[in-house]
Amino acid sequence: MEDQRRVVSLPRQHNIALPSKNMNAEKRLHNLARRLECNDVLKQMYHNQLLNYIARGQVEAAPADDLTRIVFHLLHQAVKKEKHGKTKWRIVFDTSSQEDNAPAHNEVLRKC
Repeated sequence: MEDQRRVVSLPRQHNIALPSKNMNAEKRLHNLARRLECNDVLKQMYHNQLLNYIARGQVEAAPADDLTRIVFHLLHQAVKKEKHGKTKWRIVFDTSSQEDNAPAHNEVLRKC
């Protein structure tokens, strides 16, 4: 237990390595930033939802200057759903995205 929360490791296949540099994450981040700049409602929702994830301990910010840890970026995006004249936004995480000649996060997990 860490800081009053349970921390578990996902069962990984040890013979498959994830890339340490994720160009897809950088591209998606720039695209998301542009999208958020054009939509104040989406920007506020995204901000609030990410703060909620941080407050609940479900995500943490990776220090930019910590070169001692291996960090893998989990891509995310906003998805819009319209129902009964109302629009709802939610954040969806993408574990199937992959770099050229490298496995996706899903492919590294051991299947039970």
